[in-house]
Amino acid sequence: MQPKFMVVSLGKIIKVLIGVIVGAGIIFAVINLFGGESKATYAPGTYTAEIILQGNPINVEVTVSKNQIENVALSNLNQSQEVFYPSFSSCIAEVSKEVVANQSTDFPRSSAYPVSEDIILQAVDKALAQAKK
Repeated sequence: MQPKFMVVSLGKIIKVLIGVIVGAGIIFAVINLFGGESKATYAPGTYTAEIILQGNPINVEVTVSKNQIENVALSNLNQSQEVFYPSFSSCIAEVSKEVVANQSTDFPRSSAYPVSEDIILQAVDKALAQAKK
């Protein structure tokens, strides 16, 4: 009986090895992106950013849990500021609802008070930057 030899070129071996490495890399990437435990986006708590109106501070408070924006509210809004800037107290409910629903400050603006909304959203972005891990 004659011995049988299998001849394999080095090029074919390299192609197979590259395919195996790329396949393993894709599987590893998919597992890390979609599988496993999700990492926390925020450090839970309430974070504030300040808006100055006529020299008086108003705090925009953003409450977050581990992975969600829970609430957006104004604090330190006194009566004179409410009289001179009624749009802030009027649009905060809408801003809070949209930010919580979208989990972002990036949503279509539909407010009757676009300038006040933009000022509040900039403050929300600052507070969220503090909350991010």
